[in-house]
Amino acid sequence: MIRDHLLICSEAQTLVGNQDVAIPSTFSIPAGRDIGTGTPIRALVTVDTTVVGGSGGVKVDYIESATANLGTPTVLASVTSAATPAAGTVLMDMAIPRNTKAYVGFQFTPLGSNITDGKIDAELIRDTQQNTPMPDGL
Repeated sequence: MIRDHLLICSEAQTLVGNQDVAIPSTFSIPAGRDIGTGTPIRALVTVDTTVVGGSGGVKVDYIESATANLGTPTVLASVTSAATPAAGTVLMDMAIPRNTKAYVGFQFTPLGSNITDGKIDAELIRDTQQNTPMPDGL
């Protein structure tokens, strides 16, 4: 997996309560420009610290907006985790879709009851590591 520190949108983003969390880091991309041309760029969201509470899990949105603060976002892709995802769980790993607005980023929405603890990482990367577990002794 190739990581670029400048493409990390959120590192250990705290989730508490049941309010939407717009990630503070966004990327400015010229409207209509496909940043995934050639080798696809991927959106990767992982659980850094086990989510506690939030019986309905966490909804992760990859969003775009005309403003840097991601106001009035348009959802380009969305996934919902199982309840209380554990540390290391991959919530989103997908090639990013084409954007039509100038800014892209992520938004997290706790579902169900209030989350009392949990941290999530979100980033744009070139590729993801996909190991196939093999039995011992091969």
